[in-house]
Amino acid sequence: MIHRVAAVAFLCSCAAARADIQAVVRAAPGTPEEAAVLAAAGASRVEDGARVAARGGGWTYRFTVPPGGRCSLAYAVQGEPTVTVLDKDGRRVPSRVERAGSNRAAVVSAPPGHSLGGTLRFQFRAAAGPVAVRSVALTIRLPDSDGDGVPDAIGTLLGGPAGQRPVVVPRPDKPRTSLQSAGPYDPGVGVPVDAVLVYSTDPATMASWRDRGYAVQTMGGFREGTEHARAHPGEVQTDRAGAQIHIGGNSFYLVPTLSRIEAAQRFYRAAMEQGTTAVCPEEPEYWARAGYSQAFKEEWQARYGSPWQPPHESVDARWRAARLQAWLERRIVEAILEDARARRPGVVRMAALHSPVTYAHWAIVSPHHEILRLPALQELIGQVWTGTARTAVRNAGVRAERTFELGYLEYSSLHHLMRGTGKRLTFLMDPVEDDPNRPLEDYQANYRETLLAALLFPEIDSFEVMPWPQRIYGRIPDDYARVVNTVVGVLSDLWRHPRGQVEAGSQGIGTFTSDTMQWQRAEPAPSDFDGFYGLCLPLAARGVPVGVLSLERAADPGYLDGFRTLLVSYDFLKPQDPAVNRALADWTRRGGTLMVLGGTDAYHAVSDAWWRRAGLQSPVEDLLAQLGLAVRGPRVVGGITPPAESYVVLAEAESGSRVRQMKTLDLSAAARESGGVLVRFSDATPGDAWGPALSTLELRAGERLLASFRAGASLETRFLEEDRDSRFNGRERFADGPAFWTYRFDNLPRDAPLRLAVEVAGSFRISARPAPPPGPALVAADPAFAGLFGRLPVPAAYPLTLYPMPQGARPLYRLNGGPEAVVWQARAGQGNVVFAGVAPGFLTASEHASRWMRALARHGFELAGGTYRERSAFLVRRGPYVAVRALHRPHALEGRFVDLLSPTLEVLEDPEIAARSGALLVELGPERGTPRVAAASGRIRARLETSESTAFLVFAPSRTGGMARLWAGRRRLKAAKAFSLTGQSLPVSAAPQGDTVLLRYPNQAEGVLVRAAWSS
Repeated sequence: MIHRVAAVAFLCSCAAARADIQAVVRAAPGTPEEAAVLAAAGASRVEDGARVAARGGGWTYRFTVPPGGRCSLAYAVQGEPTVTVLDKDGRRVPSRVERAGSNRAAVVSAPPGHSLGGTLRFQFRAAAGPVAVRSVALTIRLPDSDGDGVPDAIGTLLGGPAGQRPVVVPRPDKPRTSLQSAGPYDPGVGVPVDAVLVYSTDPATMASWRDRGYAVQTMGGFREGTEHARAHPGEVQTDRAGAQIHIGGNSFYLVPTLSRIEAAQRFYRAAMEQGTTAVCPEEPEYWARAGYSQAFKEEWQARYGSPWQPPHESVDARWRAARLQAWLERRIVEAILEDARARRPGVVRMAALHSPVTYAHWAIVSPHHEILRLPALQELIGQVWTGTARTAVRNAGVRAERTFELGYLEYSSLHHLMRGTGKRLTFLMDPVEDDPNRPLEDYQANYRETLLAALLFPEIDSFEVMPWPQRIYGRIPDDYARVVNTVVGVLSDLWRHPRGQVEAGSQGIGTFTSDTMQWQRAEPAPSDFDGFYGLCLPLAARGVPVGVLSLERAADPGYLDGFRTLLVSYDFLKPQDPAVNRALADWTRRGGTLMVLGGTDAYHAVSDAWWRRAGLQSPVEDLLAQLGLAVRGPRVVGGITPPAESYVVLAEAESGSRVRQMKTLDLSAAARESGGVLVRFSDATPGDAWGPALSTLELRAGERLLASFRAGASLETRFLEEDRDSRFNGRERFADGPAFWTYRFDNLPRDAPLRLAVEVAGSFRISARPAPPPGPALVAADPAFAGLFGRLPVPAAYPLTLYPMPQGARPLYRLNGGPEAVVWQARAGQGNVVFAGVAPGFLTASEHASRWMRALARHGFELAGGTYRERSAFLVRRGPYVAVRALHRPHALEGRFVDLLSPTLEVLEDPEIAARSGALLVELGPERGTPRVAAASGRIRARLETSESTAFLVFAPSRTGGMARLWAGRRRLKAAKAFSLTGQSLPVSAAPQGDTVLLRYPNQAEGVLVRAAWSS
């Protein structure tokens, strides 16, 4: 008979310190679990969920028990069976039966000499009369005297020489890895992390994870379902049109009123009653476009003491609405954490938020710095994953998904938000994402991108390795599951390698986020958020590890230390306190270069802003005054583009077909007035999400070719006059809904036939008009910028802010070559100020503009005494691990590595990482010494490596395939075996490959013991 073992879960992968490690094998009569351990049914049968036998009858269970195991077979009875325990050879093993009412427990220990894989048989006999047995469960305990989560008998289990203790990976002092789940534990999602953020207060769900050794933490959100929205419509966040804001039609965003605070507190109190170790409210989010519900109007009245104002009617109203939204979200988080601190001081108090970057990009208000400052907050989970980092962003004139670069900026913003506070930061990543309809290749590629971006911050040693494992395991193929398991093992090990080394371009360049970024993202005048990316994305795309700092923390002692050059623009954010400007000025006078860009923004006019109360037009004027550079009354040039109504429609298609078609358009009439033409591409049916999609364009005057380009090419960006959220998908530039883009063609013949041929698809409207006079141009006044950047045309969409140049300053660029300086620099103490009155959104508008931005950054960095360097790759070394992301060129490494993102743990020698690709590697190590484990698809907790054998204990979810790469050197594999932690034999295969061996075996959440024997 083939012996099988029922489901078992040893509590050793991540449990808190305890005297024993425990496994439970349940065998309810009549279930498949019982059939797996029923050695002989004898004269017994199953009736109504009980195994019954008449007098003289009986049956036998057989369980695999590891050496040193202490066993208690619990069952409920009617009648009184006798229970005898026998070893595998049929010898009686001393045991006793404990009684409590109708419950019994047969208690026995594995006898001396009990071997790995050995069994104990429990014989039930109805000696005195009929019996019925229910609820059979065997509990096996293994001593763990040092509480490291690995049994004392691990040396015996791994088959090592007598007296040789295996190397046990120490348990972290606090949870370093976690996942979040709303469901109960299942071995198939038994990811070997330290903690689980349970999205429930259900006692059984919490206990199911706790009983498997996980630290149970409690997470909760702020949305409610349809029934709540119907019962309390005034609480739902509502936009200007009266539409309730929701996800998927059944998860509604709410105004965080006092009643919602009370509901949230009740939720976490229930969790604390159930023994949670941490509380973690997540995603306190208020959509900027909201602010129209009854509850919000009441909160406005209570907070400001004045009637509500429609937020879209003025920048004052928008600013006050967003500030109130931030205050409400801060209030509810504070109330939850303070209540937890008062009731259970030992419970860890956390919060989970997306990054400041994508919250602002998505126009969501969530006050990061205000939440960070909460005295009750101890830890923060930074929620960056594919769903946030794949947001299309613009660089070099092309708006596209740049998951690695944006992921890096997001993680950077969270790292610098928390840096130096003493509060712990955990990074999130996700092997899939919220959208279930993406292809597998998409999930894998973007997981790699966010993973590599996260690893570039070696100060971070805590990771939420995934949310919702139930949507991952069983859905992704086994090859990908092995990769995910490998990564979980790596992330679980990184806390032991605290000193990483990043290899990239020049360090010491920074820019800023602020809570106020989110206050400027809706009607009546949403700020141009391309400006934020203009100050950092061109650098990150060229390997410069730009730091994304928190503007609110600029005045914190030492916060700006280590930076040589800071880029700041008050166009898309504002300083909440003049102390920020004083801190920036002090830092500059100590030797830094402060680069101030832009200067024109509608929110400079907020009437109750501190700079307005001080009689200044903008916070830029205060900043320059703090630097000893008194300026007032700027002149603004540009920033105005022709309205859509001034264009004449040349072609239109409302079908939305994705089939490309060639359209030839006559531009002759539009060109006659000025010799220039603007051509606008917009969505003919904005509600259907299928706007224009352009592949190629060609402009001819008669037979003479004037312009020809493909969408996304560098040449194309030279003709872009205006870009309002158009995107590039790798093949086409497209625009949906209100998005559009405009090309400008100048110096056209006015008397020749002009034909524009475009390859286009979708629901498009192509229109044209005579081009107004060209926008201004920046002309270099400093020889350092002559040549390639000697003249920079600035499209009319981007305003130029011209301050009279302060005394002692010198011009770098003048307007159209005239006397007015647009870009100038001046000394401030031991440092320098570079003012560039160019809207920072321009810096991503074209390839040329992005290159100029990097030239400006180089200039500022060298003014501060640095040597500016760009790199073609980001690389970080953390212990034996190497993570590398190649950028615009391939990147070569020297040495031998195991590819940890390969489903076969491939060995690479002197690998070359392809451009725009990446790798996570582990060094194979020196080609000497005893055979060793190089890598495994799981979390290794113990290993024993000798010249005769290599053995290890590894954890990963059940129902996934396990794999390990062993370095064998000159030794030859003699045999390989795998066992469950109870000693059950598991199938294993071995494939020698050069001086390594690849082992395959089935994973088990409770752990797998793998042994390889060697011969010379």
